Amino acid sequence: MSDSLIIDAAGPVARITLNRPLEANVLTLDAVRALSRTVTELGAHADRRAILLSGAGSDFCLGRDTKGGGSGEKPTALQLRAGLIAPILDLYRALRETPVPVIVIVQGRAFGLGCALVSACDVAIAASSARFKLPEMEKDLPPTLAMSAMLQRVPPKTIAYLVYSMAEIDASVARMAGIVSHVVPESDLTRVANELGTILSRRAPAAVKAVKEYLRSAIYMDASGAADLAGISLANVLASA
Repeated sequence: MSDSLIIDAAGPVARITLNRPLEANVLTLDAVRALSRTVTELGAHADRRAILLSGAGSDFCLGRDTKGGGSGEKPTALQLRAGLIAPILDLYRALRETPVPVIVIVQGRAFGLGCALVSACDVAIAASSARFKLPEMEKDLPPTLAMSAMLQRVPPKTIAYLVYSMAEIDASVARMAGIVSHVVPESDLTRVANELGTILSRRAPAAVKAVKEYLRSAIYMDASGAADLAGISLANVLASA
């Protein structure tokens, strides 16, 4: 396992901690790949109820680590797709497709990839002092990967404003935008997240997983399809109890 991640797989609620506090938890591509694998593996356990994702130190995640790894030659589009783009999209997919909810705990800064990770998780609990930003356009890079992770949760006009303005927003604005679920004082952050984990640990796995699957699928359906899926989902859980 990557040294940049701390994994606690014991019990119904697993924990992943981004562990580069001195670098504000920026993620190398190797760490991105490791995080994808870990989310998938932890979520595959039959008795798992949730995964808690956090960052060590004063910041959740300041984005992708862009240092090093270059040969001096400009990569082709195909090389960029395979080496840079695919691992990040795979991470967003892992968060979306793992059957249990991923609860992210956010303190300090969540910029770039960090902001997208928060958006991609099922529940985001943020300290009132947390800050969010999509800074990629400062380097004339359209953050389309991050945008793709946010589209299910954040209105397109809000995404456009964050991208074009490169504005840094606080946790209360992020909550209104749909990036964050719940805002608490920083001193209460760990306690509130742990309490939610405890609540979920006492619920039946089938019920917990059904909620995530419904939210993931119904958003793409019309009202009739969403209603049909609701009935099927509830019937399946009742039949399995």
